[in-house]
Amino acid sequence: MSLKITDDAQTLKEGRKNTLKDAEVSLRDQIQRTLYDKLQAENIAQKITSIWYTGNADRSDWLNRQQVYLKDWDEFLNSTAEGPFQGSSSLHMPMPLIVAKTLHARFLQTLIGTDPSFSVKPRTAANLERAQLVQDVMGYALKDWSNNYCGIESVLDDWLWDWITTGVGLMKQRWDVCYERFVDVVAEPELGPPIIQVDPQTGREITIPTTRMKESEQTITKKIFEGPVFEHRHIEDILIVGGHGDPNKADAVIDRQFLTASRLWTLADQGIFDDKAVAQVIAAGSDKKSGSLASDLKNQRALEAGKSDIDSTANLDRYEILEAYLQYDVDKSGINSEIIVWIHLRSRALLRATYLRRTNRTGERPFFKIDFHRRPGEDYGIGIVEMMHPLSVEMDAMHNMRVDFGILASMPFGFYKPTSSLDPTTIQLEPGSLIPLDNPQTDIYFPNLGNRTSASAQEEAVIQSMIEKLTTTGSLQMGITSGEQGAARTATGARALLGEANSNLDVYLRRLYRGWKSALNYLLHTLQQRIPQGLSFRITGESGDDYWRWVRDREDISGDYDFEMFPNSANSNPAIQQEVAQQILQVVSNPLDIQLGIITPATRYEALKNYLKSFGVKDFGKYLQQPPDNIRTYSPEEEVQRILLGIPVPVTPQADHQGYLDYFEKIKKSDELLGKYSESETVALAAQAQQHQQMLQAMQQLSQQQRNAQQMQMNSQSGPVNNNRGAQGGGFTS
Repeated sequence: MSLKITDDAQTLKEGRKNTLKDAEVSLRDQIQRTLYDKLQAENIAQKITSIWYTGNADRSDWLNRQQVYLKDWDEFLNSTAEGPFQGSSSLHMPMPLIVAKTLHARFLQTLIGTDPSFSVKPRTAANLERAQLVQDVMGYALKDWSNNYCGIESVLDDWLWDWITTGVGLMKQRWDVCYERFVDVVAEPELGPPIIQVDPQTGREITIPTTRMKESEQTITKKIFEGPVFEHRHIEDILIVGGHGDPNKADAVIDRQFLTASRLWTLADQGIFDDKAVAQVIAAGSDKKSGSLASDLKNQRALEAGKSDIDSTANLDRYEILEAYLQYDVDKSGINSEIIVWIHLRSRALLRATYLRRTNRTGERPFFKIDFHRRPGEDYGIGIVEMMHPLSVEMDAMHNMRVDFGILASMPFGFYKPTSSLDPTTIQLEPGSLIPLDNPQTDIYFPNLGNRTSASAQEEAVIQSMIEKLTTTGSLQMGITSGEQGAARTATGARALLGEANSNLDVYLRRLYRGWKSALNYLLHTLQQRIPQGLSFRITGESGDDYWRWVRDREDISGDYDFEMFPNSANSNPAIQQEVAQQILQVVSNPLDIQLGIITPATRYEALKNYLKSFGVKDFGKYLQQPPDNIRTYSPEEEVQRILLGIPVPVTPQADHQGYLDYFEKIKKSDELLGKYSESETVALAAQAQQHQQMLQAMQQLSQQQRNAQQMQMNSQSGPVNNNRGAQGGGFTS
């Protein structure tokens, strides 16, 4: 009897009610009923099922090869003595794993090792002021907000590992809303016993009502997360039909998921799935991953990890759902429409149907695929393990042969005369044993096989050299010092050698950045359509101080932007970054250039800031003070916008004080402008206006004091001179 945590069929029999009536999604995200009925009549579920089975049959050879390559880096428990004689070596050298983890660490450093790893550039001048807020929102969404406030670092880790080992990295993004139900104690006010008092003036009794807090148990449905979710998808769960492997150009992309009944009912209560279809799915019974199509890879991963089966009886029941993105002629006009369809594979139940542009106005599919090395005309790339497979097999053979030679040479065996006094049987030698013989000099013979390991050792060295040339991973990339010196005997030679190795890795890095850039674009477009109003989050400012940013509505991050990256592996190398920062710091330290004015205090400040950031120092504001001439002067409109976005703007003597005061007065007198701001925003603008007023008054007082001092100085200089002149003139006259 199998163990079940929940009985989904029993819940269906007892009848359930919609518990998320107040959490229904917008009409845009609900089922498009006209499309749903039309596809139901055309039996779209059967068509998608046929595509799924046919497509997986076409790529069955490729999937089978992935199982062979998986053993090259993930098999550690199956090394047994199965050679040509008992006790011979059949070890597996984990060279593919060594190379894969070296490249994985290098490429992961390029994505999450620098802060920020990309910069947002507006495509039009009108969006220039919003660019910094978009940059901050994107950074917050990637590091903290997404995946239930866990960030996407673990997803990127798996995405890059699949890309390097299998040759294909697949990642998917969606907008998710999660709920949880529980019973809690809630305190609510209720009327208490009244208090009766006597009015001392009239003598009449006065009844004063009172309230008290009463605790009661209530069933609460709480939203625990709303935001973007990134998912790493295994290659056996995604089928790409056509488009040369590009998900956005393919005729169809099918994503296989295993959802729990709780997830299905939540989507049904929100109006995303059809509730009758969900009931049909659950009535058909749960599905097993181990028995699904193309599940051999899943089974092998579980086996190598020490699990007996990928399905556990202690897990919640799951149902195999296909999410299909299709180009389909809906209205029979000859022009295809981009649609999304969800079906249950076993029961052929149609759960949902909608148009792609209803869920994403840009028409982008939420899949991001990167290929490590492309075969011309093929849909799937080649991984580093497949590239190394022949060399890895040969290295295993050479290594095991060398071990066997060593065993034969170090464990003596021999021959003895059958007519001697010993019985004709095999004798096992061990230390300290004495064997009786008539004449040990002539009755026994130990052949000397000599050292025959040199040939296999030389062959291993040749294979290792070929692996380093193929994968561009040598001792320098692995962070170790080899016995060879060569170009690496000096720092200059090591830098030159590392630069040449980086140029080979840049090709793969550019392929990675193409997929990463498409993921960033999709996330930005999703946030522009779905970001909650009043989102607040903490960021680190330019000087290393923490402050809060606030997004009032979707208009604050609207616009068209581009993501600028540096697809160069040298930029992700901490040692190279520190060396470049050191050289820049030396350049701006030239005293002659400082005297000539070529290097300003602002230039020196930027060089010092870059130097500290290269060592990972984020709060450099503790050590550096921004020079006064490097502070940007904002216009009154720009200053107001930055204050509304939560960015502090220091009031300096160079600012346009009167211009800000006039602009603030204009806002106060205009009901239309004042109605756009909340009370806290208005208070912040008024506080900034007060600082400008105080600074303006202080500057006026200082200016008046300077004028008075100048006047007094002029008076003190002009008085005695005039008297002397008058005295001299009087003398001449007399």
